[in-house]
Amino acid sequence: MKSGKTSIIYRNVLKYLVITAAAAAYGAGISLFIDPNNLAPGGVSGLSMERIDESIEFLLSGSVPYEFRTTVVRGLHTSDDFRQIGPWIKGCPEYYLQCFTESGEVLVPGVYSDFTKDEMTAFADLVRPYVGQVSLRGIDY
Repeated sequence: MKSGKTSIIYRNVLKYLVITAAAAAYGAGISLFIDPNNLAPGGVSGLSMERIDESIEFLLSGSVPYEFRTTVVRGLHTSDDFRQIGPWIKGCPEYYLQCFTESGEVLVPGVYSDFTKDEMTAFADLVRPYVGQVSLRGIDY
């Protein structure tokens, strides 16, 4: 049984963030799409950062296995976003940058695009001082 505070934070994680939660072997994940100090570029307004911060703090406490990830989208993300995200998730063991792929099933096709491998690597380098490991997904090595 979860403690009261853990239960509240866990509900906040489920309610306010994109979560992938399976068995403990798979852990939980939070998709970070936004700069914590500037929500509008990601298309999000009126979001309670306090609840998101509580959720991140809960996961950083190590109570459950987890990962943080960002699907990196040209037109939504810049280097400044990753300069902000690094300190925000400082201490997490794993952070993944996922390269956006135009699948034809996005809400507004043709508006956004992917970054190059070199650009994705530069974003990873901005976050690397703050986390245990940064890896790229969706990039051919």
